[in-house]
Amino acid sequence: MPENKTDLIELLDFIDPAALNYTEWVGIGMALKHEGYSAEQWDAWSSRDHARYHQGECAAKWLSFSGTTDCPVTGGTIVALAKQGGWSPRREDHELDWNDSIGSKNLVVIDKHWIEGREITAPRLWNPVKDLITYLETLFESTDKVGYVTRATKGDGGRISPSK
Repeated sequence: MPENKTDLIELLDFIDPAALNYTEWVGIGMALKHEGYSAEQWDAWSSRDHARYHQGECAAKWLSFSGTTDCPVTGGTIVALAKQGGWSPRREDHELDWNDSIGSKNLVVIDKHWIEGREITAPRLWNPVKDLITYLETLFESTDKVGYVTRATKGDGGRISPSK
C-alpha cells in the first residue's frame, strides 16, 4: 500500500458484508484487487457474513476480475460504503476552520525545516499592493465587506482591538 493512503482494510471494519447485496460485495473485491490488496484479505472480511460465506468463493471470483481502463472499480467504492457505515476520515493536516485557534498543539502553521535557514528575499517583480488586491479578490466577492487589520492594541480587560 502506498504511503499517505488510507488503509482500505481498516475501512472494511465499517462495512458489514451481511448488509451488502451481491453487486456491492463483488465491488468490494474488485476495488481491493484494483488497489493492490489480496484475495485473502477480501476472503477474511467476507467470512464475517456467516449466512452467505462459502470458503473458496472469493479466490474463484478474484481470478475473474480483469479490470477495465474505462471505468475501474476503485478504493473509492470502499470509502463510500465505509462512510455510510459511520467512518469519517481523520486528517493530520487540514485547512483551518474559521474558529480554529492558531498555535494549537495539533496545528502546524509553519514548518521551520521548509525554509532550511535560507534568507528570504522579496521577489524582483513584486508589487505587494497589487498582490494583496488580487489575493482579496480571489477570496471574496465584490459585494463582501472585508476589514484588513495591520496593527492592534490590547485594551483594559485584555481585549484586543484594531489600532486607529
